[in-house]
Formats: sequence, C-alpha cells, structure tokens
Amino acid sequence: MWAWGPDKHVRFWPRRMVHETGVHRVDAELALGIESRVDPTVVADGVEEFLENLPRSRALRGDGEQLRLVATDRPDRWTITRQPAGFDWARGAPGGGRPGASSVTLAAGTAELYLFLWGRRPFTDARSAVTGDEDLLAHWRRHAVIN
Repeated sequence: MWAWGPDKHVRFWPRRMVHETGVHRVDAELALGIESRVDPTVVADGVEEFLENLPRSRALRGDGEQLRLVATDRPDRWTITRQPAGFDWARGAPGGGRPGASSVTLAAGTAELYLFLWGRRPFTDARSAVTGDEDLLAHWRRHAVIN
C-alpha cells in the first residue's frame, strides 16, 4: 500500500489520521485559548509516528549529536542521533553518539514533547526543561518538518 513512511501496510493510514486529527484539534483549541488535554498513550505513539515518518533531510544529518526527549509523566524517553547519512532514533537510553559530540535533553510531559515535535510548543515553554546545547534543539525544530 502507498504510504510515505516506512510502514507500507493499511495500518499506516488510521495511525496517521489519529495524529493528524489530534494535532489539528490542538490547533483549534489553542486558537480558542483552550488548554488541550491529550491522552499520554496516544501522544507517546505520536512521538514515534513523527520520528518514523520524518523525511531524512540533509539539514538533519550530523556527526553523532544527540537529542534526548524525556517524558516527565510516563517512563518514556527517545534518543535521536544525527549521523552523516541522516538521523536514527531509538526508544530508551542513548547509544551510538560520538564521544564529545553535542547533546541536548528536552524533558517535559509527553503531550508537550509531541507538541514540540509538531511545532506547536517552543522548547522554551515553561512546562519544559532543557539541558545541554539549545542551538542543537533549535536547529532540529527548524528542520524537522513534515509538509
């Protein structure tokens, strides 16, 4: 089945539509000044769905730099490693980085991490804590887009 992500099965589309609809629901709520409530289990899957389907653009290549997303309301964490051929990501503890390479950790509720990835929340939001290279996080946010 046609899909732009790596999952070429019919399950791609229902999952994609859950997250597409969820993000646009948040957009509508933000426009109305309503604080969104999003199920943590759904948004944890949404973080992974975003990373799985994100195009491997040249701007996201690197030399072992790592971005860590740490959920503060669940035991979830993800590590993104920028490599010369693109980026890799894994659930859990970091691995595969280059010693001495830049790194940054963004710790927030799962929903905040999801909204950060989709460009709906800045990493400077008061609900988030950043440790490490903020420029690395800003670069990721500028270039990690699904059009």
